Amino acid sequence: MPNPKEAALPIHDMASRHPGLTEFTAGNWLEGARVSLDRHHEPPATFTLTRDEAHSPVRVSWTPADEATRAAWANQLDASEAGAYSCALAAVELETGMVAIFRAPHESGADYFVAPPGAPLDDSSQWVRVEIAGRSTASPAALARLIADKLEQLGNASRTTLGMACVIGFGASSIRLADLELD
Repeated sequence: MPNPKEAALPIHDMASRHPGLTEFTAGNWLEGARVSLDRHHEPPATFTLTRDEAHSPVRVSWTPADEATRAAWANQLDASEAGAYSCALAAVELETGMVAIFRAPHESGADYFVAPPGAPLDDSSQWVRVEIAGRSTASPAALARLIADKLEQLGNASRTTLGMACVIGFGASSIRLADLELD
C-alpha cells in the first residue's frame, strides 16, 4: 500500500505536459527508466528526492519491461542515461512545476531547458538549464561527486543563466536535485 506522504514521480504521459518532448522521445526515455528500475526494484519503489538539505520520499511506479524492451536496452549505460532523462525531468516537474521546453544545444552545458508551463518560447528570461546524469549502481558519495561535477559543468558554460543538475541513482534509490548558485 502506498505511503500517503509519498508524492508520485510523474514519469508517465510526459509528452502531454512537456512541450519539449514528443510522444516518442518521452516513450524512449521511459523505456530506459523501466529497464533501469527493473534491474534493482519491483514496482512501485520508493526513492529519496534530495534538494538542498531536504529529503522527500517519492513513489516511482512503472510497468516492468518485457523481453523485447530489455533486449533493446541491454546496454546498461545507455539505459541508465536515457532513464535518467525521464526521472530527472519528472523530478524537476514535481519539485518546481517547470516542464521541458526543448533539448539544449550542444556545448550549452545542459541537456534540457525547462520553464513554467505556458511560458512563451521566445522569452528566455524564464528558461532554466538542466544537466542530467544517471547511474545504475553508485554509492551515495559517488552520486554527491557526480552532482557537484554537473553543477561545475553548468557553471563553466554560463554563470549568468539559471541552471540545475539532477542525478539519478537507480540502485541507490536516489534522486538528487541541486540549483546552480549564480555569482
